[in-house]
Amino acid sequence: MTTLPLEANATKSVSIEATPLFKMEVASYPIAVHAQAGEIKADMALTAEVVGQSALDLVTPDGRLSGDVQSGQETAVNLLLENTGSAPAEAITMSATSPNGWTITFDPADIPQLAPGAQAQVTVHVKPADKAIAGDYVMSFKAQPKRQQCIQTEYRATVRTLHPVGH
Repeated sequence: MTTLPLEANATKSVSIEATPLFKMEVASYPIAVHAQAGEIKADMALTAEVVGQSALDLVTPDGRLSGDVQSGQETAVNLLLENTGSAPAEAITMSATSPNGWTITFDPADIPQLAPGAQAQVTVHVKPADKAIAGDYVMSFKAQPKRQQCIQTEYRATVRTLHPVGH
């Protein structure tokens, strides 16, 4: 309860702020406002709209964030994009950061919508440079929903090279 001094025939603005104490479901919630001065009373019904937010997670089906690739050859890496939030994620674009000379493509590259609790399977086609040197390389796979922060997962690829028989 808040007391607000007010002169006769005067007007004052009042701001009301509602903060949930716990995670609330997406819905409309009524807020009752009551004002009283002596015998004079006034009531107003307000509505708080709790809107959802998507929360994306980008992982591999088995949880491993590393694998082997062959120089100059395409390898498929399977990813799961999951929306753990309470609202759909809209217009998600997949992209990657990779070493120079590598080719990375996604199937699908764009996901129109991912509902809360839903998963989308994404196949990343990774092709190291033809002359990639054997060793470990790091790539970042990214999912960028419309009007939200990009999420990314780092993936370590170990390049194996083919050696001619007899050498």
